[in-house]
Amino acid sequence: MYDEGKGVKQDYHRAVAFYVKACDAGNATSCGTLGFMYSKGSGVQKNPETARKLISKACSMGSDFYCMYMKTMQ
Repeated sequence: MYDEGKGVKQDYHRAVAFYVKACDAGNATSCGTLGFMYSKGSGVQKNPETARKLISKACSMGSDFYCMYMKTMQ
């Protein structure tokens, strides 16, 4: 919601905070989305290593989408 500004003012920093909480609680989609944010530098400092770790975590949590996406990462 906050990352895309749907229904609220876009706020990457707030989005990151919510994604971190959800990822820590075991939500694979939140881990993967947070990984995308790190890969792009949206609301966080761009960090390919952190992005890879978060996307890998989402994959290990059972997300087929993020497992497939990992195959495209260098």
